[in-house]
Amino acid sequence: MISVGSKRMTSGDFAKVLYQNEKVQLDPGAVEKVNLNFKAFRGSCSCGRTTLRLGPVLGRKPQMIKLKGITLYPPGIFEMLHTIDHMQDFLIEVFTCPLGTDELKLNVMVAEGHVAQVESRLKSVLQSHLRVIPEIHFSTASELERLQAGGRKPIKFIDRRG
Repeated sequence: MISVGSKRMTSGDFAKVLYQNEKVQLDPGAVEKVNLNFKAFRGSCSCGRTTLRLGPVLGRKPQMIKLKGITLYPPGIFEMLHTIDHMQDFLIEVFTCPLGTDELKLNVMVAEGHVAQVESRLKSVLQSHLRVIPEIHFSTASELERLQAGGRKPIKFIDRRG
């Protein structure tokens, strides 16, 4: 394992995983990079191991969002949004603003009569989990369907960056 900057790993660093076929000698051309980001942990585990360990997958490098200095990945946002009651559906849009920074827009469909309750809960959860509050837009079912462009699977994340 190497860190993103190709340096020796320390605890808490972001890591990429390199793998290679067992039968191939260490040839730099034969080593393949997995485009997944992990967090590395060093120290004793509850099972007694003290080797360098990988945490859960944080996300794919191309999906990384830098919002107001905070690094976010769509799977983390999805996890957080699934915990909010009365939210029926959502769509996350990422785009580049004129200044060249990433912007995030949450399109949310809420059960009728629960907009104020969901909005306050959503803002508090976003602030505590993500440490930033992106733009929130309350949408109807038809607006979300139009944004998702009617594919076979429901689309939850749209990347509109250049």
